[in-house]
Amino acid sequence: MAAVDPLKVIVGLGNPESRYGGNRHNVGFWIVDLIAEAADSSIQGRSQYSYYCRLRLWGTDTLLAKPQTFMNRSGIAVREILQRWQVSLSEMLIVYDDFALPLGKIRLRPSGSSSGHRGMESIIAEVGTNEIPRLRFGIGPPGAREAANFVLSDFSSDELPAVQQGIDRALQAIRSLWENGMMKTMSLFNRDPLEESPAKDG
Repeated sequence: MAAVDPLKVIVGLGNPESRYGGNRHNVGFWIVDLIAEAADSSIQGRSQYSYYCRLRLWGTDTLLAKPQTFMNRSGIAVREILQRWQVSLSEMLIVYDDFALPLGKIRLRPSGSSSGHRGMESIIAEVGTNEIPRLRFGIGPPGAREAANFVLSDFSSDELPAVQQGIDRALQAIRSLWENGMMKTMSLFNRDPLEESPAKDG
C-alpha cells in the first residue's frame, strides 16, 4: 500500500471583523486568502475557532485556516486544529506580521521565540513549544508611533506596491516550502531578491 502524505496546514494570523480587514496585523489572513483564491477555492468552512478550507495544494493535501479568536488568543485555534485534524506541528506553517522586518520582507524559520508578537506568544503557550515553523512578513517599523496602534493601522497607498511584491514572494516561498522543505527554502528566500543575483563583472 502506498504511503499517504501527511496533511499540511497553513495558519494565517489576524483579527476577525471587517474593521480590522486592512490592518497591518492582518497580513496573515491576506496571504492565506490569496493562496485559496489562486487554487480556485475559498476559506468558508467553520470549526469552533477557525474558518478553514481543505484542498489539494501543489500536490499536497493542505488545510488553510484563519483563527477567529482574535490575535491574542490565536493559540486556542491552533490547538484545536492540531487536535481536530491530528496534524503535527512540523507540518504546520504560521504566517504573521512582524514590524521588526522592513516592509514587504519575509523570513522563514523552523522555530524561535515570539519576539513579542502576541499571536505567536499565545500559540507557544498553548502548544508548549516554540518548535513551530513560521513565515514572518515585514510590515515596516513603527518609528515614533506606539507599536500596538501601529499594527492596527492600515497600509498607506504608497506602501501597497511593496506589500504586494512581498506577498507575491511569500506565496512563492510557501510553494517552495511545500515542494522542497524548510532548509532549501530558507536558503532561497531569507535574503533580499537583489542579493540573489550577483552583478556580473563587466
